[in-house]
Amino acid sequence: MIELYNLLRPFGDATDIVQAEGPTSNNAIISIISAVERVVEVKQQHFILLKEQLLEQTKIRMNGVLADEDFILAAILDPRQKLDLFEHDTNEEECQTLDIPSLHKAESILTTAFFFETQKLGMSVTNPQPPDPHRKKTIYDPIKKPKSSLQTSQDSELEEYKNEGLIEGVESPLEYWARRGSTFPVLASLAKRYLAIPASTAGVERIFSISGALGRARRARMLSDTMRNVIMLREHRKPSLLKRLQELFGAKFQRKANASKRRSACTRKHSTSSDSP
Repeated sequence: MIELYNLLRPFGDATDIVQAEGPTSNNAIISIISAVERVVEVKQQHFILLKEQLLEQTKIRMNGVLADEDFILAAILDPRQKLDLFEHDTNEEECQTLDIPSLHKAESILTTAFFFETQKLGMSVTNPQPPDPHRKKTIYDPIKKPKSSLQTSQDSELEEYKNEGLIEGVESPLEYWARRGSTFPVLASLAKRYLAIPASTAGVERIFSISGALGRARRARMLSDTMRNVIMLREHRKPSLLKRLQELFGAKFQRKANASKRRSACTRKHSTSSDSP
């Protein structure tokens, strides 16, 4: 049983990661690689064939995810991993099991997306400054190509992000981009789009459950706009407010929050029993 658990537990952990709340597209690739690495390391005596089949089926089903440019960009735009995720040794067993994108391919996808996002945001290249008439000419002038300050700024944005160190694993990518959006405007625009892609349908299914709890019989006259606003408040605004209150008031607020949760649970239970025929 222990051997069987060690084989299956990595895939359970990977599933929990991609079904968690918050951004999940950035974790799709790293969770697959991590699960395969852990399975490869498992020493088996009784389930050798099962291990081989698990690795083979994982390759068949997950190589499409590894090759998806949206998930590659989401992984790069996670400041906890960036391009480091794609720096791997092709001789490693997990790399032979999975078709992990190379560092060159990942950089190419990022550069292309960065270029098109720059054009989309209207950051066109400005005209270069006229040459100084008093400057002495050299034999290198005919081959020197002037570069605009805006183009230099865009190039430096991409290079600065790539050369910047990774953030701590406990920090959220959303908090990072909220803080660094003014420094990396083009990359922040990309992050806003690609980190919003769900890696699974678990988040949507949770919304369905929440909608069912909110739209019970006693709220049958609630407008659809009101329902949408309540869900948006619960999913996005409430967590940040609770976190801020926790930082300000600490344990005292936590005790009150726990008491409020218990009262809400009792209220929902009573309401459900009242609504039932």
